Amino acid sequence: MDRASFVMTMFLSYAAMAGDDGPAWDRSLPGADNAVLELAASPDGRLVATGRFQTIGGVAADRVAAWDGAAWSPIGDGFNSAVGACAAFDDGSGETLFVGGGFTQSGSTLVSRVARFDGAAWTIAGAGFNQDVFTLAEVAGELYAGGSFTLSGSSPVRGVGRWTGSAWTNVGGGMVGAVHALAEDPAGDLIAAGEFTFIIGGPSVSNIARWNGSQWFAMGSGLDGAVYAAAAGDLGAGETLFAGGDFTSNVAEWDGSSWTPLGGGPGGLVRDLLVADLGAGPVLLATGRFGPTGNGGLAAWDGSAWTILAGGLAATSAEAEGAALVIDPVSGGVAVGGSFTTAGGEPASNLALLAGAPAGNPADLSGDGVVGTADLAALIGAWG
Repeated sequence: MDRASFVMTMFLSYAAMAGDDGPAWDRSLPGADNAVLELAASPDGRLVATGRFQTIGGVAADRVAAWDGAAWSPIGDGFNSAVGACAAFDDGSGETLFVGGGFTQSGSTLVSRVARFDGAAWTIAGAGFNQDVFTLAEVAGELYAGGSFTLSGSSPVRGVGRWTGSAWTNVGGGMVGAVHALAEDPAGDLIAAGEFTFIIGGPSVSNIARWNGSQWFAMGSGLDGAVYAAAAGDLGAGETLFAGGDFTSNVAEWDGSSWTPLGGGPGGLVRDLLVADLGAGPVLLATGRFGPTGNGGLAAWDGSAWTILAGGLAATSAEAEGAALVIDPVSGGVAVGGSFTTAGGEPASNLALLAGAPAGNPADLSGDGVVGTADLAALIGAWG
C-alpha cells in the first residue's frame, strides 16, 4: 500500500468512529460465583467488590476482594456472611477500608456487622451493631453507617451511626426503621434514605431526610416507597441530588423544596445511582430490577429520556438485578455489580465493566467538532 492510500485508510477508519459513540462492555473483568452487592475504590487504587460470593475470578475470597487490573485477590480472611457496604475512610491513622453487612466473624475474629481493615486483618470497628449495616459513606469528612440497627454495644444508635474513631454515636435521635442509602448533598449535608417515617425527636418524614450537623429535616413530602439509592451530580445545569428506589417513578430529583420524577422512570426498582460521563457528556446511570427481561437492569437518563445501556443485564434462571455502580479506579470505566449472568448478551457473572466511548473523535484534528477535508489536509501535511 502506498503512503497516500495508507493515510486515507487510517483517516477513514478514525472518521467512522464519529458514529460509534455508545458505551460498550469491556470483557476483561472476571466475575464472581454469587451476587456482588457493593463496589468501591480502595485507598491503594484498586477496585473492591463485596457481596455474597466466595470465589471471584477463580480466586477464593470470602465476600470481599480487590482487583488490580490483572487479578482478583482476597482482602484478609473475609467474612462468614454477606457484605453489603464498603467505603474508604481516614479516621486518623491513614485511609483504610470499612465494610458492613450481616456478618459476625472474619476468620476466627468476632466482628459484629461492621469491620475495619488494619492492613493485615479485619477488626471490629467500635462495638459494632446489633443488626445489619446496609450502607457506609463519608460525608463532610465524617464516616457514617446506615442500617436496621438500634444499638452499638449497649449504646442506642438507631438507623444511622457516626464513627468517632473509636465508637459509633447516634445522629440526632435516630430513625425508627431501616436506612439503605447515605449520601452528601450539594450543600455538604448528610442525606439518609430508606424505609422510615419517624425520627426520634425530629420531624415527620417519608423515607428520606437531611441532617445539617445538628438536626434532621424533612425533604418536602418525601417519597412514597422505599429508597435504596441517593447520589449527587451535575448533568449540566448545576449539581443536584437524585434518589432511586421502589417508589412511584423509581427515580426523582430534588430541587431544594420538592421531588420531581425523572420522566416515567426506568420501569422498576432502582438499587443504585451514579452520575458519569461515558463519552458524550454526563448522564445519570441507574441499576436495579427493571426494563425488558433479557436486556434490562441498567439505564441512563440524559436529561430528557431513559435508555437501556449496552444491551442491559440478564439472568438465565431469574430476573437480573443490578446492585452497585462505581467508577473503576483501575480502568476509568463503570463497574456494575449485582445478580446477573450476561451483560449485553455475553457471559458476565454478577460483575461487568462498561467502558465509555472516548471523548471527541480522533479524526477531528482541528478540534472544530467536524471531521472533514481540513482534518485530512492537516494529516497529510504532517505526514513524515
